Amino acid sequence: MNGASPSKLQPALIGGVALGVASAIPFLNCLNCACCALAIGGGFLAAALYFKDAQPSPEPPYGDAAVLGALTGVVGAFTATIVSIPIQLLSASLGIKPDISQLEQAFEGQDIPPALQSFLESMFSGGIAIGAILIGLVMNLVLFTIFAMVGAIIGVAVFNKKNA
Repeated sequence: MNGASPSKLQPALIGGVALGVASAIPFLNCLNCACCALAIGGGFLAAALYFKDAQPSPEPPYGDAAVLGALTGVVGAFTATIVSIPIQLLSASLGIKPDISQLEQAFEGQDIPPALQSFLESMFSGGIAIGAILIGLVMNLVLFTIFAMVGAIIGVAVFNKKNA
């Protein structure tokens, strides 16, 4: 970008919180199954906010977009983790639990250590397990960061038009 670049923090926070909240809401989070669409959308939103008032530059600032997307993905991962905890607690208190019969069928005839089997059953039984939260956080950090960067880079291509 030309001159002093604006702060990436506010657009990354807005895009990341939108990504995290949408990713924590049951059924809406299924959009992430479609090539991490929510993560790409969060990065795209951050880029739209960041580049909306920017002057077009001769070379698109893909480096700025990558950093912006990475920040958005990190904020989104932590937001999704924090927001999903009360949702899981509420689901458990209402008695909404996933059907783990398929998981039990998968264990039949397998040489799975009992500790791993009990961990997986507790993870899928609807309860809150610290290990499951940490695994989800790490997976979200990796995936959201990568795909929010992709979304922000797409946003640069859309919002940073070259001078004609």
